[in-house]
Amino acid sequence: MKLAYQGRAVAADGPLPPGQWGRHTAPTRYGYDPVLARQLLAEAAADNAFDPARVYRLYAPSTPRPYLSQPERVARYIHSALGEVGMKTEIVLLPIGEHIKAVGRGDHDLALAGWIGETGDPDNFLYVLFHSDNAVPGSAQNISFYRNPVLDSLLVEAQVAVDEPSRATLYAQAQDILAEDAPWLPLAHSELVVAARAELEGVRLTPFGHPLYPLIRRKGAR
Repeated sequence: MKLAYQGRAVAADGPLPPGQWGRHTAPTRYGYDPVLARQLLAEAAADNAFDPARVYRLYAPSTPRPYLSQPERVARYIHSALGEVGMKTEIVLLPIGEHIKAVGRGDHDLALAGWIGETGDPDNFLYVLFHSDNAVPGSAQNISFYRNPVLDSLLVEAQVAVDEPSRATLYAQAQDILAEDAPWLPLAHSELVVAARAELEGVRLTPFGHPLYPLIRRKGAR
């Protein structure tokens, strides 16, 4: 986090960021264990589920984003870490617009991506990024093309539930499934930073990272 995100991020243990209602820490966790990773890849190769000679395409945006200020640097860390456990990759860097189109088509084997919630609701993360409806090649937002009918049912049920506690329970179950199936490897939740003069107060950001200008005042002013 210190190098890739300049210390302005927290390690992610799931798809929902800190402070998001409905966020749940799943019991299934994947720690840093290169020895186990090499063992699992060897087992997968023995089952013809992984080709150690193949070079996998790792797509990453070249355009900085609020959630990823140095995408190429992060992609190179991933490339290096995968190489250490025996997985060959080549990085494909594209401007953000081309990157979104490419991964939406499914051109990638692996992809570095991020997301900013638009509504403040867990549905805007979990349904958009993991439901089968959004895994259609060509315009996919579920770019892992992950399909799980049990998860789909939970997410649709959560959309129509009328109270937040019931929805939170359903989203907790959904996050348990995602942690177990691991279609993604969550990396980090970035922190948004703005600079302000010392004489200003009331500097606040929206969930989208925009300053709330009506709240900003010069200290002592009315």
